[in-house]
Amino acid sequence: MNDHHALVIREAEEGGTACVKITARLENGVETMLGIRMCGDVIGELTAVHGGPRSATATTCSEVIIHAIRAEFFRAFLNRHPERWLALSHTIADRLKWANQNRLDFVGYPAPVRLARVLLMLAERHGQATEGGLTPGVTLSQDELGMLIGASKHTVSQAISELKRAELIKVSYRTVVIIDLNGLRRSAEGPV
Repeated sequence: MNDHHALVIREAEEGGTACVKITARLENGVETMLGIRMCGDVIGELTAVHGGPRSATATTCSEVIIHAIRAEFFRAFLNRHPERWLALSHTIADRLKWANQNRLDFVGYPAPVRLARVLLMLAERHGQATEGGLTPGVTLSQDELGMLIGASKHTVSQAISELKRAELIKVSYRTVVIIDLNGLRRSAEGPV
């Protein structure tokens, strides 16, 4: 597929979920997760708007429908609908704000706080009520959680154990359930 497309994500069946993980790999082979996109999100918008090579990889983690919009049609649509340019600008600004906050968190907080912050962010954006609590709405491995908070699998495991001991979360295979949302919020504020 031509690299100059914007992609719109949609769930494959009504009531289903649509989840795409956005990752990037450094020249030394280290991979990190830049974000998670869900139903209705646009990916590849920067390349569609300004050209140039893509800087990340999108991997679906559920069955999705992807609508590919050629860059020239995407830009023409935005030009015909200035309010959509504004909406896209807000989306890009939100992603930049999130990336900047993550950079600050990496240097300012220990792994359990960073993990609490990411779990809260996911729950606020994509959370689903479940028996006994709230899930982040996205299934993530410990490696993937580590990519999101800038930590090794071992460090993530320790952070998960700390949040479990504090009775803030329950964990089973690739599933986190937030059982004390207010407690997790307090934990996300970091050490005083």
